[in-house]
Amino acid sequence: MDSARGDVKIDVAQWLGPELDDALTSFDMDSYTCCRSGDFDEEINWKVLMDAFLDGYHIASTHAGTVAPYFYNNVQAWRQMGRHARVVSARKSIDKVREQDPSEVDINRHITIAHFIMPNMSILRQPDHLEVLTFVPAPGTAEGTRMQMRILIREPAVTDEQKARWDKNWDILMAVLRDEDLVVNRALQHAVSNTDLPPLLFGRNEIANQHFHQWLDRALDDPRHWG
Repeated sequence: MDSARGDVKIDVAQWLGPELDDALTSFDMDSYTCCRSGDFDEEINWKVLMDAFLDGYHIASTHAGTVAPYFYNNVQAWRQMGRHARVVSARKSIDKVREQDPSEVDINRHITIAHFIMPNMSILRQPDHLEVLTFVPAPGTAEGTRMQMRILIREPAVTDEQKARWDKNWDILMAVLRDEDLVVNRALQHAVSNTDLPPLLFGRNEIANQHFHQWLDRALDDPRHWG
């Protein structure tokens, strides 16, 4: 990356760490193509958005009529991966293979794997595609955030049937992110902007959010190494 101070090089593998680097490499992301994308500018601090998407408890209430019926809510497998993290959520379809020998069953169709890459990205591996979400500064505002959403697929959508399939997936994603998540996040931003608000405490089971804020504190204390 070129900058006014000369060439700046980022060692992506070093930033990810060996465990996460191996995990993302296994996805063969370089073989995917972007079929749909969208940018959404909001007057919401990026940390509020990151907190919201790390939280697993809101799914049952915020997404009650969209994605919640398809998942076991409030139950996730969490794993810290250095400064980053992974969360695995089970779809209710996993009941079809629950009693089978784990060594003989492919559960990939029954789970969603989310990798949270600090400080501002999440990659969700759905059974048949990837969803990449990033938060960057919105142009022309001091506190606003641009939410960038991408759907990545293995093969380009060529036929009308394929295009219709991914258009439908995009519409579902917009119903969840734009029409449900962002509505709640705007209210959250309004709430945390209240200077009379007392300190907020995370619950014992809100591990992902705890990890994010602990990492952020370390990063601010040591910006040369970023946590």
